[in-house]
Amino acid sequence: MRILGLILALAIVLVACGDDNGGGSSSSSGSSGGGNSQVCSAVSDVKSSVTKVQDLGSSSTLSEVTNALSGVEQAGSQLASAIQSAPSPDLSGLQSSVQSLENALKAVPSSSSIQAGLNAVGKAADSVASEAQTAADSVGCS
Repeated sequence: MRILGLILALAIVLVACGDDNGGGSSSSSGSSGGGNSQVCSAVSDVKSSVTKVQDLGSSSTLSEVTNALSGVEQAGSQLASAIQSAPSPDLSGLQSSVQSLENALKAVPSSSSIQAGLNAVGKAADSVASEAQTAADSVGCS
């Protein structure tokens, strides 16, 4: 049931930061549009990495958890670079939640079971999905 909730939250985020084919309701593009597109792309990468995390289950192997962690770390790094190179609203909440997700994934191997570790990962993924939605809205991703 928790995985379905995570998938639903991610679907909402994907709709908010959908493809860039136009048609969005955002009316102000401003001069920082290029910078915002970098941030939108980075937010999209974060969402993709969260999808891979959400696909983890009790039958997931440690290797699959490690691969998901690598994706989250890479997306977090790209997000940090996009924020530094482009004027954007405060996305520290998203950065913080991505870091928390990384920490939860790193803790899975030392958990009493993969399922116990994935429970913490699920909570962190919920936070990332929520913060990604907020970031998408504040940047004007469409």
